[in-house]
Amino acid sequence: QQQQQEHGKDGGRVRAPPAPPILSPEAAAAEVAAAEALYQSTAPLEGFVKFRKVVLVNADYLLALSAKGEAVPACQELPEEAKYEGPMGEDEVVVLAISYCWASKAHPDPDGKILKEICEFIKYLEASRQYGDTAQHGSIRNKKIVVFLDYMSLPQKSAKAGTTLLDAHAFSVGLKECVNVLYASACTWTILCSDSHKYSKEKRAAYRESGWTTFEELLSNMVKHSDKVIDLPKALEWIKKNCVPSTNESNQSLYWLREYVRRETRTSMPSRHGC
Repeated sequence: QQQQQEHGKDGGRVRAPPAPPILSPEAAAAEVAAAEALYQSTAPLEGFVKFRKVVLVNADYLLALSAKGEAVPACQELPEEAKYEGPMGEDEVVVLAISYCWASKAHPDPDGKILKEICEFIKYLEASRQYGDTAQHGSIRNKKIVVFLDYMSLPQKSAKAGTTLLDAHAFSVGLKECVNVLYASACTWTILCSDSHKYSKEKRAAYRESGWTTFEELLSNMVKHSDKVIDLPKALEWIKKNCVPSTNESNQSLYWLREYVRRETRTSMPSRHGC
């Protein structure tokens, strides 16, 4: 009796944990609806911007920065006019999530070379925005172009003023709640800077051999249509070949750029259409 009191009614025997409850059809449907709302709706993006969980940068600011030959600043040093405050509707904004290799641990792009390539693509989007119609040619019309680039979009330790506890918390929240959604969402575009490792100032793995960038590319191809996953070097190759200079107006169609990129990189894979 004393031994039973010491070890419990089962005499100290280890029992298996109870089986998890089987989801009801209603609960399963609710999970699916929640996932669709997260990855196929602009509502989460609206929340990210509204509650400043992540900073989206105005493309105009990046163009001006690149024109001056300056490097991108850390998130904490970003001027207010560079920050996009919304709205985030699918007919109002194009979000470019940039996937790239850092050139060094201190700064991802100290010489502005990656920024220059990103801006070349943004310039093409600006030049082609009014060509044709959205359905046939993929034109972005009057949508605002904004960019997610981790160094400017999340607080950084390398900021000149250092980091505070609030910065560290904001970084943690952004990394856990926002980053995966920004790359996977059917309502954003992912720009793969697949040769950005060539600008590295330190010994590092190539883009498709690096853990983070491989994860970002795979994540981007899970939900969104492959039209919204752009291999930047291939896109710039097409732009240079067809648009500089060009007398053929059809070269302003995003449709042909996407077809070229898809064929050259073979990144097309089955996925559901989103926004």
